[in-house]
Amino acid sequence: MEACIPLFTSHYSIGKSILTFDAPDTVKETGADSIIKICKDYNITDCVTVEDNMSGFVEAFKETKAAGISFCFGLKLMVCDNIADKSDTSFKSEHKIVIFAKSQEGYKDLMRIYSLAATEGFYYIPRIDFQNLRRLWTNNLDLFIPFYDSYIHKSATAFSTIVPFFDFAKPKLFIENNLLPVDQIIAKEVQRVAATSDYKLYHAKTIYYKLRKDFEAYMVYRTIFRRTTLDNPNIRHFASPEFCIEAWKETLL
Repeated sequence: MEACIPLFTSHYSIGKSILTFDAPDTVKETGADSIIKICKDYNITDCVTVEDNMSGFVEAFKETKAAGISFCFGLKLMVCDNIADKSDTSFKSEHKIVIFAKSQEGYKDLMRIYSLAATEGFYYIPRIDFQNLRRLWTNNLDLFIPFYDSYIHKSATAFSTIVPFFDFAKPKLFIENNLLPVDQIIAKEVQRVAATSDYKLYHAKTIYYKLRKDFEAYMVYRTIFRRTTLDNPNIRHFASPEFCIEAWKETLL
């Protein structure tokens, strides 16, 4: 297993992160933290981002290039059995994947996939199914299984029987430890799948904010978008301040 990879998510994934792609010299002490400045401050030469949509790609590409930082963009997308099916059965088949663009052509291919998911597949959120994913897949893309909300996560914690069809690509697996009660349960299943399917494991940490002390501000931000309260946020995986670059830095020690 390789060194822990920070997986940044920005404010473009609406309601998920309090980080921006602002240029470092525009960041104010009392304002939002910038992924670009974090990369500079922590000597991160490869900026890996995972977003829920394609909106932030242009700004992220421009600012990482200006800062001399390598940029890798991943789209987290919901997969279901059939995008034409809007029933409860279809909802129960949903699980998430992450698709990375390996090149400029990969970005175009990723846009085609997202465009279909956000139009024909849209059901509250963009969705894709394996039939269309297989049809649109190219060698310019890389497939990863996220640690949370994947078919493995659902299998480990909800006794789900989702069967993915990865006959078009060999996925890689992210494994994380954010000190959540379910992390060890999910990790055990991820390791089992990796061993039985010969999938490569990548140690990673999802980053939504800079420091642990920012967790309170992050909580307020999330509850505003969910229209809930801090007393009852009703948000999954909302019990740990470890989704930050401070916690990632400690994995290197």
